[in-house]
Amino acid sequence: MAILEGIIKVNKLDSLLKNSKLATPVSPRGFLLHFPVADGYAYYVVTQRHPLTIKHVDYLDGYQVHPALIRGLEFQDVLSQMSTRIFFSK
Repeated sequence: MAILEGIIKVNKLDSLLKNSKLATPVSPRGFLLHFPVADGYAYYVVTQRHPLTIKHVDYLDGYQVHPALIRGLEFQDVLSQMSTRIFFSK
């Protein structure tokens, strides 16, 4: 059963990554953000641009960042991750 749950979670992240590639600076909904935590990453998805709203993605260990980081997050931070991902995907 645990293996099946792991496969479902991997497929969920793959689906989120595909949707994330469709996000643009004008319409960032669905963009997948990631932040380093411990030995992995905390994943969040942009759900709304104004006001910036993101939702936690429970993936693998389900790491989350400190709530202060989320409260202080600005749209410019989303654009920064977006441009970095575009640069390194070439």
